[in-house]
Amino acid sequence: MRVAFVYDAVYPYSKGGVEKRISDVATRLATRGHEIHLIGDAPNAPSQTLGEDSTTFHQVSSGARPVTASGRRSAVQAVGFAIGVLPHLVRGRFDVIETQSATPLTVLVVWLISLFRGFRVVLVWHEVWGRHWVDYAGVVGQVARLAEWCCLRLPITHLAVSETTAVKLAANRVRYRGVVPLGVDRQLVESVEKAQGDWDVISVSRLTRTKNIELLLRAIDDLQDRGVELSLLVVGDGPERGSLEKLATDLDLRDVTFAGEVPEVIGLIKSSRAMAHPSDREGFGLVILEAAACGVPVAAIDHPENAGRELVHPGLLAPPHDPAEFADRIRMAVTEGAVRDAALAHGTKIAEHYELDGVVDRLEFVYQGSPTAEPVWA
Repeated sequence: MRVAFVYDAVYPYSKGGVEKRISDVATRLATRGHEIHLIGDAPNAPSQTLGEDSTTFHQVSSGARPVTASGRRSAVQAVGFAIGVLPHLVRGRFDVIETQSATPLTVLVVWLISLFRGFRVVLVWHEVWGRHWVDYAGVVGQVARLAEWCCLRLPITHLAVSETTAVKLAANRVRYRGVVPLGVDRQLVESVEKAQGDWDVISVSRLTRTKNIELLLRAIDDLQDRGVELSLLVVGDGPERGSLEKLATDLDLRDVTFAGEVPEVIGLIKSSRAMAHPSDREGFGLVILEAAACGVPVAAIDHPENAGRELVHPGLLAPPHDPAEFADRIRMAVTEGAVRDAALAHGTKIAEHYELDGVVDRLEFVYQGSPTAEPVWA
């Protein structure tokens, strides 16, 4: 098959979960003999190929950065990218094009061109935002919300990456193809050595307000006040980094390190006893899955918008906005005990269930099938 992935961010030049998923799937499909194309916005890419599999990369110049200085997606870039993909779709020869729900304007453009070019369109839903678009972007968000509403009604193949999102698709009466989640290459994870250093807790995320790192710092402060001293490594960068570093100083946290962006996180996860993931809203939570594959338990937030909770042992889920409760879950994840042991066993099962090869098997089946076939993931 000739498969094209259309998304405005490209791994490793951007390191979010969506672009990492596309990279993993594209690489694995290329090794299986499929012709793979990435259509995206990565101005720093050195050539027309990405990765050892020589996947063809098509640069789309949108004229703006995907994310603004405030950490929000850029409306100008979204429009520019949707227009910029047009010549690539018109000229290209593809059997299947996979698009992502985070770029609804682009999805609509891909669908319109498919009416003339005849390729199949697979839309992967990482989240269904609805009203959240308005909270996120104000008046501009109204346009994105309308575009998303239109995408929900397109006669194409719809996939969800989590049960949380699948429920929302069903509520919108979308006849989705099934739930095909993100995957983890356990063999690759096992081959990575531990990084130098030894941490009690690691956090890996973009440092934006929605990732809720402030809650984590206050939880560590709560533990410190109780006499529980835990070292914390914060991996990632973003517009909130300065304010978070100041908060850590103001709280007099004695062992917190902000590492910024790092080229490889698996080794750092392996060097930690537990992961803390304080985000209220996640479309999947790939880093949680990676932690499970590393044998590291995760404390997270039990919020209806957080699909990452599907991957976490229930004993390590804390109610939202409560530093003391989150502190308790972090302590249980770090220290020896029944909950930690149960979480480790749970993580092993999760990593096995979400093995990348099995995920790609299901995607191949979807790409070759019709949108009315039975779901492929249970």
